[in-house]
Amino acid sequence: MKKMLLAALLVAAVVWVAAPVDAGLFRRSSAPCAPADCCASPCAAPVSWTEQKVEGFRLEMRTKIVPTQVTRMVAKTVEENVKYTVCETIMVPEKRKVTSYQQVMKDVPYTYTECVPVVTPTKQKVTTYQQVTKQVPYTYTVNVPVITPTSRW
Repeated sequence: MKKMLLAALLVAAVVWVAAPVDAGLFRRSSAPCAPADCCASPCAAPVSWTEQKVEGFRLEMRTKIVPTQVTRMVAKTVEENVKYTVCETIMVPEKRKVTSYQQVMKDVPYTYTECVPVVTPTKQKVTTYQQVTKQVPYTYTVNVPVITPTSRW
């Protein structure tokens, strides 16, 4: 794919370089005329035709069959002798001495202390405060702007 793209770019470059100077999309003319005025007689260059033999290139795609080696996985059944170890559980009766314990309840004397609140009436002196509002004279200053018209040059 890269070779085909490179070949196409090479062919396009050869065709562009071999194209006439005044033909095509990109004009390389040194005439002082504007493109719209090129057909007018004062600015137009004289046109002459010559027969030329030109070699061109054409890109062709061809399909070619190439022999190649292909490696594939094939399933094959083979008999093999395999040795393996099996672990099985076998129950064998045996005699053992076992010690077992039982929990027995027993009364034991227990001493504890209990705290009980006792309410005793007593006399106390209590001071209470009460907030009272009072009017106090208050003096303040107010700044009032005075506008005086003056004339400036």
